[in-house]
Amino acid sequence: MLYEAADTPHKAVKNLPQRSLYNTCMMAEPHFNKSIADAALLVHITGAYNDPLQFPDLTVVCSERQWHCHKLILCAHSEWFKKACSGDFAEANQKTIELKDDDDVVLRASKPDMTPTVVFHVRVFALAEKYFIKGLGDLAADAFASAAMTGSVEDLSLAISEAYGKTLDPDKVLRPTIVSHVLQHRYRLLKTGESAFDRVMEETPAFAADLVRAMARKSNKWYTKKEDKWYKCPDGCRTRFRAALHEDEDFSMFCDRLYRKSGKEWETYVTTEPT
Repeated sequence: MLYEAADTPHKAVKNLPQRSLYNTCMMAEPHFNKSIADAALLVHITGAYNDPLQFPDLTVVCSERQWHCHKLILCAHSEWFKKACSGDFAEANQKTIELKDDDDVVLRASKPDMTPTVVFHVRVFALAEKYFIKGLGDLAADAFASAAMTGSVEDLSLAISEAYGKTLDPDKVLRPTIVSHVLQHRYRLLKTGESAFDRVMEETPAFAADLVRAMARKSNKWYTKKEDKWYKCPDGCRTRFRAALHEDEDFSMFCDRLYRKSGKEWETYVTTEPT
């Protein structure tokens, strides 16, 4: 022990080999924790949202609402705002930008007392596409997949109509998500004569074409018999489901949250039949 042969702590330190003393100092708890500092900064930035006392340098107006914003944050996430706040745009030297023809409810992301529907998430995606906010578009597509699990056929049909009528989706993010959901629930949607869904199939040929192509790609797999397996929920709860999944086939399940994985990824969660 360090102090066994020493009458005082000074003698103990003197008797301690130089290498051991160095190692002891090196193992001391650091004074600066970058993770904590980054988290604190993020909390501060989030708290500055729409706060006129947090030195905003830009006001965004839509309909009768306005938001106090910071150009640095807006421009870091949106190429549209980056160009609007610099260069030859009229807004570059102004402290107010007016957004026309946008839904202010969507701009607010959501009301605290509302449950966003699939239609809402499609509109958020359209807004993200318009203002070149890539991360928001990806988030909206994921949120769509989650909301679609419990949404109505009428909402889904309207969402499909808007997704194909008001977005371009060049990166193929939202539309494949929609088609994947429809394929998963094809028997309920295609075989039960849902009038709203039948109507959107007839009125949205681009969606119908995407769906037919997706079904054609899967047709060979449907002729190949796959053995049903039991799978468990990734979050460790007792939820299980039975399915016959191909390796490159996407499958989603909703428990407390949405889990979307390929058949190969689901193999990790193969389990025994529930008793």
